[in-house]
Amino acid sequence: MQGLPAVKIQFLGGAEAIGASCAVLEIDGARIVIDCGVRVQGPQSERLPDLARLEEGPAPSAVLITHAHLDHIGALPVLAQRFPMVPFHATPPTIALLRIQLLDALKIMETDSEAEGEAPLYSRAAVEALLDRVLPAAPHAPFEVVPGGPRATFFLAGHIL
Repeated sequence: MQGLPAVKIQFLGGAEAIGASCAVLEIDGARIVIDCGVRVQGPQSERLPDLARLEEGPAPSAVLITHAHLDHIGALPVLAQRFPMVPFHATPPTIALLRIQLLDALKIMETDSEAEGEAPLYSRAAVEALLDRVLPAAPHAPFEVVPGGPRATFFLAGHIL
């Protein structure tokens, strides 16, 4: 019988409070980011997860997007810009909602930036570039997150579409 792989999980945000949910799972030589959200309240400097910690090791191998709430997706365009070669995976309904949520959040940030003097966290081009990289994964169908590496399965949990 083969031994189980070593697993390491690190939380970059969202572990002690709602918002900026982001975890890194290291398994079988892969470094998988799970979600990358924002805190919707507070100063912009405190809205992102601690993405600098992703630069302390090898680049992420892939990103899994669990669902399209802003506290889980709001920083994905920023993450995609920092790591332009990393693939993103989500179910087709989540991909459809990503576009709506991220572009709506951008409109709000643009309106707020006029009043508060802070630039939005990302641009429309950053959202479009992210969406071009998200690979659809069918619910209940296991897939390789990284070729030859760990597999994942998305389940419909009823939390959001």
